[in-house]
Amino acid sequence: MAEPAARILADLAARGRPVGVEVLAPYDELHAMGKAGTDGLAALAEVTAADRVVDLGCGTGGPARRLAARFGARVHGIDRHRGWIAAARHLTVACGLQDRVSLAVGNVCDTDGTEAGRFTLVWTQHVGMAVADKRAFFATARRLVAPGGRLALFDVLRTGADSPDPAFPVPWADRAADSHLIDAETLTRGLATAGFRVRLWQDVGAEALARIEAALARPGLVTADDGPALTVGPDWPERVRNLRDGMAAGHLTLVRLVADPV
Repeated sequence: MAEPAARILADLAARGRPVGVEVLAPYDELHAMGKAGTDGLAALAEVTAADRVVDLGCGTGGPARRLAARFGARVHGIDRHRGWIAAARHLTVACGLQDRVSLAVGNVCDTDGTEAGRFTLVWTQHVGMAVADKRAFFATARRLVAPGGRLALFDVLRTGADSPDPAFPVPWADRAADSHLIDAETLTRGLATAGFRVRLWQDVGAEALARIEAALARPGLVTADDGPALTVGPDWPERVRNLRDGMAAGHLTLVRLVADPV
């Protein structure tokens, strides 16, 4: 069994908790706001059982499983980390969702093996900050979306083009060389160049910061042995605090959006 999945399932067994999408959320919703972030983006994108979703940068598959379980969507997750895809497959089987969720190792900037125009919804959460080639990333999303489909994106942004980097590590990067933050204007321009028009835009930085602050204030929720740390590693608390500090200083914010192909 893939190591992250083994750690997660062992922890659940030790706690006497059955495996399921809701129970797994503290371990596999590896983005700010956790499952509430996924639910918020799903509401904005109006996800339904009719959707064929591709999750670009799916990680260990938490949002993909949530979209399948809560809305009945069929979801195909892609991530470059073989270990995370292996873990995602084990956890998906453990949840009994393998008939609705498929997973593959792949590059979110080069998905030529995936059928163009196949998906009614291209979904990505907290991935763009770690992607250097934004042009290729957005072009991939545009290639995969079906006519009449849409893109749903939830990301961390700089509040301005000259906003400084946060301290590292952060949840998406170990060092500055691995972090590729942009501001809202650059994001909007990049999407337009790729052939998307933003229809809905929400800045949820204040809400996300409040949630992070509340979690940090409650002992045991952001520690070296909590859910995300079992998946990402024992430096998870430091990563969360560095993100919090960057947001509290006004240098970072979080946005979610829906964009239509044009």
